[in-house]
Formats: sequence, structure tokens, C-alpha cells
Amino acid sequence: MTFSPKIFSYLLTALLLINSQVVFCNNLIRWVDDTGKVHYSDQVPPSKSKLRRETLNKQGYVVKITEAAKTKEQRMLDRKLKKLRKGMEKIIAKKKSRDQVLLTSFRSVEDIRQRLYEKLWALTTLQNIAQGNLKRVKKQLQSQRKIAAAHERDGREVPKNLLKSLESTDGQIKLAQYEMAKLIEKKQLEQKNYDIDIDRFIFLTQPRDGEYISIDDQPELITDTDLGLFICENEEQCDNAWDHAFTYVTKHSTTKIDIAAENLTMSYAPATDTDLSVSIAKLRSDDELTKIFLDIRCRKSLAGDLLCSSAKASDIRSSFMPYLESSLKSEND
Repeated sequence: MTFSPKIFSYLLTALLLINSQVVFCNNLIRWVDDTGKVHYSDQVPPSKSKLRRETLNKQGYVVKITEAAKTKEQRMLDRKLKKLRKGMEKIIAKKKSRDQVLLTSFRSVEDIRQRLYEKLWALTTLQNIAQGNLKRVKKQLQSQRKIAAAHERDGREVPKNLLKSLESTDGQIKLAQYEMAKLIEKKQLEQKNYDIDIDRFIFLTQPRDGEYISIDDQPELITDTDLGLFICENEEQCDNAWDHAFTYVTKHSTTKIDIAAENLTMSYAPATDTDLSVSIAKLRSDDELTKIFLDIRCRKSLAGDLLCSSAKASDIRSSFMPYLESSLKSEND
């Protein structure tokens, strides 16, 4: 069948119009200009290309979000956030590795207690040796002092080599006392660490609703430029702020606590599109200042992305530092 050029032109124009409508329906773009006016179009004007926009399908559902172009200050904060996240990821990886060691090294809590007993016994043996050395050196010092006192009673000058021996023996006593203190401290630390391991082992092996999520399965941390960051003035303040930060996490996270350690508190990964998983990490920076970093994770989905970019998530971040400051101030009042 053949068509005249005029009819063919009409048909081609109609076909182009139909295709244009299909493209328009399948790629409708919505954006808000600087005045707050909402626009719908199949294309974004070049002058508005830096604005945040949403792509809608023909049913009107958002299928893609293009965030607004970031300012120089926002990019700088993003780099800072990325650095902080790396620190948090290292902590998470360390905790994951420790969990694996616990589960592969021990079959029961009694196994852990037996290992603790062996370590404490070895440290007690070293402590007894150090105690014996300390008694020997103290006895040696008493003997040297008696000799020196005899010289002084007789009106004789205490020999220089005896004075040096007294000084050396006194130094040995101080060293032995230091070693004793370090061994006692190490025993206390071992006891504390094993108590933590026992609690963690029980948690990992008992039936529970959630599962430990490996770092490879962790949802992406949100890219919000309003950092949840608190900089500690000193370690004492940091310890107090950490306790308040834990309360903040339990208040705002919709998932239960998975990890609660000295430098990391982490909620379970978000299970639904409405879950906000809040975590905090204690990080030491290059300037040796300790920082408490709060982060929010959402489910890997369009709805999760929308939630993590919402005002609710932003408010949780921005309120973190004022909350800690207010809580610390209340303690001092």
C-alpha cells in the first residue's frame, strides 16, 4: 500500500505525537523552583538542572530521585562524613571479627570461663613471682639501711658504693611495685573483657528476633550533610556524653539494639521501609580529640531513601549535639 506525500506526512506527525505522549507519560519530572512553585514536565530546563527533582511513572509514583547539586560547604561536610564513616566501619568490622572468634573458639559459656581461669591463673603466678621479688628487694633494702645507720652511729661517712646500692635498691622496689600494679590492672581488665565476651556469647547464641548483620550486608549510611557529631572536651565528659547518647539511640531508633560496646552502639538493620536504625560510634581523630558520631540507616529501597532524606531523619541528626549538651549541662546544675 502506498500513500501520497501529504498523507504520509500526516501519519508521521501523528506517530511522533503518540510517541511523545508515551515518553511524557513514562518520564514525567516534578521539581520545585526557588519560589516554592511545583512544576511538572518531561524535561527540566538547563537553568533548573541543579534543583532536586523526582521522576514519576505513568501511575504517578516516584521511581527516581535526583538530589540537588551540593554547595562547596556541603561537599566538604560530605568528605568529613565519609572519613567518619570509615572509622565506624572499622569498629563494626572489628566487632564482627570478635563475634566470629567467640562463636568459633567456644562451645559454651563454661568454655569461656575456663579460658578466663587459665589466664587469671597465669597472671596470678606472675603476680606471686613479682610479690616474692618485692619482698626480697625490701629485705635487701632493710639490710643496706642497717649498715648505713651503723656507719652514721659510729660517726663514719656512709660509703659511696653503699649509697648507690641504696638508690638502686629503692629503684628496684619502685619497679617491682609498678609491675605488681600493672599485673593487678591486667587481671581486672581480663575479667572485664571476659565478662563482656560472656554476655555477648549468650546474646549471639540465644534465640532472638533479629540477626547479626555482617558489614557486607549493612545498608548504606545516609548522605545527609547535617552531621550528628559531638566533640568531647575530655575523656570524662566523653564517658558521660556516651551514656546520654545511648539513651538518645534507644529513643529514636525503631529497631532494637544489636551491639552495645564501649565505642559502638548499633541497632539492628532496618527491616521495613519505615524503620530508622540509629547508631553511634566513639572515634578518635588525627587531632586526638574524641568524637561521638551518630548515623542513621534506612532500608535499601526508594521508600527508605525518602525516609532517610526526610525532615524526621534530619531532625534526629541536628538534635543530637544539642541533646548531649543539654543533658551534660543538667548534670552540672
